Amino acid sequence: MVNLSIKIKKILVIFVLLVCGVLLNNVHAQNIRLKVSKDSTLIDGKYIYSIDIKIKGGNPPYNVELYNNLLREGGKLIAKEENVSLSVVHFSNLDACKTLYISVECINQKQGVTTLIKL
Repeated sequence: MVNLSIKIKKILVIFVLLVCGVLLNNVHAQNIRLKVSKDSTLIDGKYIYSIDIKIKGGNPPYNVELYNNLLREGGKLIAKEENVSLSVVHFSNLDACKTLYISVECINQKQGVTTLIKL
């Protein structure tokens, strides 16, 4: 009976350590939220767009990428900024397309978010 209770105590200690490890790792991991604003200019009958992406949450640096479609659906990279430490990222001279997909990855925390904006 004594051996059984020691095994149960060991299992409980391991379980508690695992749970605490998960909780402590997630204390620093914050949800990343994006606020995207756009502006357009008509040049020679064609709209050219610029966007500002405001990043909240996570800890810099970030990788920011723009795609014309979801990657799993054959999306192509349009523009990117790597190792960005700013909370606002600006992209300009973007050709008009119906939807622009924005991917932001928090490099240190290995988490990210993808959103879209209709141009």
